[in-house]
Amino acid sequence: MLEKEKVLEAIISKRDSKIERLNGHLTALENDNFSYRAECDALKVENTDLVDAKSLLSEENNALNEELRAQRDQIRKLTQQIDELSQTIDILKEETKNVECMKKKLVTYHYYFLSLSILDPSSLSRFIDPTD
Repeated sequence: MLEKEKVLEAIISKRDSKIERLNGHLTALENDNFSYRAECDALKVENTDLVDAKSLLSEENNALNEELRAQRDQIRKLTQQIDELSQTIDILKEETKNVECMKKKLVTYHYYFLSLSILDPSSLSRFIDPTD
């Protein structure tokens, strides 16, 4: 029996060693599990914060897009006004040229009539309506 006891003690000792080793692994795994859970909880909080930040940035982006749209509309309107004003300036320049040309003609006619009146005052009667 002594031999059986020694064999059984050896088996028990091996099992006890294995149990202690497995308990050590179990403790390490439980510590890792605890750490992973804590990290998971922290990541959940961080994720919630990031989702909130994303939502705020999305709202800000939408507001900026709306402002950009309004500015583009304003630029389009101002560009249209510039085009219209440019056309108006061109028309006014043309009209100014026409007025200058008419002034020159009037001055020419004025000198012509003046020269006629100096040479022959009676010749003016055909240009002047006596009923006026």
